[in-house]
Amino acid sequence: MTKFRIIFICRHNVFRSRVAEAYFKQINKNKNIEVSSGGLIKGKSFMNLSKNEIIAIKEENIKFISQPKNLTTNFLAKQNLTIIVANDVPISLFNNKEYKKKLCNGKSQMFWIMIKKNPWKQLD
Repeated sequence: MTKFRIIFICRHNVFRSRVAEAYFKQINKNKNIEVSSGGLIKGKSFMNLSKNEIIAIKEENIKFISQPKNLTTNFLAKQNLTIIVANDVPISLFNNKEYKKKLCNGKSQMFWIMIKKNPWKQLD
């Protein structure tokens, strides 16, 4: 059976998308769903995390297994669902006709957009 692939995207793949990936892995019971995360720009591990973000990671028992990674067209082309968990990722990057044609390559690709400010940054 073919796996259904989901990717969470944020700007640097340091916090938001990695937390979404880790949390989804904790709650997902379906073995046919594969989840990953990536950033428009590869960030450094724990780059610019606030004290509250670090506390939130510990309190929620979220474990980051891999290092931040940037997105590639080949990697995105393998995804069935792309979820943007950032308010600083331009949607226009994914609405370009030529990009969609190259990315989707004749198969359906869904985009669900969740734009939300990072609540943990505002707690300081």
